[in-house]
Amino acid sequence: TTWLCPLLLRYELATVAEELIEELAAAKKEEILSVELKHLGSIQLCTAKDVSDWTMADGRFIWHGAHACLQLIMDGRLNIREQRVLELGCGLGIVGLACAKAGARAVTLTDYDPELLSACSQSIALNCLEQVTTLMLDWQQVSCGGPLPDLQTDLILGADIIYDEDHAKSVLGSIRRLLREGIGHEGILITGEPEKRQGVSELDKALCIPTVSEVVCSGESESLLWQVSLLPDVVDGRRHRLYRDRKSVV
Repeated sequence: TTWLCPLLLRYELATVAEELIEELAAAKKEEILSVELKHLGSIQLCTAKDVSDWTMADGRFIWHGAHACLQLIMDGRLNIREQRVLELGCGLGIVGLACAKAGARAVTLTDYDPELLSACSQSIALNCLEQVTTLMLDWQQVSCGGPLPDLQTDLILGADIIYDEDHAKSVLGSIRRLLREGIGHEGILITGEPEKRQGVSELDKALCIPTVSEVVCSGESESLLWQVSLLPDVVDGRRHRLYRDRKSVV
C-alpha cells in the first residue's frame, strides 16, 4: 500500500492503484491467499498478522527474485524432484511450498521470525504437504558459530533474501558453514542485480566475482566453489542472477 499510494496522484495509474489497494486490504482481511502456479496448481497461503511485509505473495505480487525462482521450479530448470530442500529466509513460504508441489522429498522452511513460521505451519496444513516442516534459523547466529540444525539436506535455497551488506555476510557465512558441516550439498541463491541491491554487490566482492555477463562465471573463494549466471527471464523489466555454491574438495 505504501508503494501504491504515490501512484494515486498519477492520472493514468490512479484507478489501477486504487483497485490494487482495495484488493490488498480485502486479501489481508481474509488472511488466506491463493497463488496459481503453472504446472503445479494453486497454493494456499496463510498471511502473518503481525508482519508488515506479508504482501510478498498476495496472489498478484511476489517479490521479483522469488518470482524468478518459482519460474525455474515450474519450468523444471531447477531440479527439485526427490531433493531435500532447506529454504533460507522463507517468508510466507511460497518458494518452499512450490518445491514440495514440484516433488521435493522433504522441505524445511526457515526464518528468524516466529510469526512467519506460524503462518507457514498453517499454510502447510492448508495444502496437505506433510513433507514440509518449519525451523527457526538466524543467519547471523549460524554464520558466527551458533547452533546448527540437526538435519540433512541436499539443497540450500534462498530466493531474494540479500538486500543489505549485512545480509550478504550472514547468508554467505551461513551457506559456507552449512556446506562445510555436511548439512547440505549445494547452495543456490536467486538475487537481483548489484545495481538494485547493495547486498548483491557486497556478495560479489566477498566471492571476488568479476562483472557478470551472459557467460557463466565460476571460481573459488575460501573453501567455496561458486558459479554465477544471468537468468534469461525478465521479471518486471529486471534480470536476475543464479548463484550455485559447493564446498571445495581439499
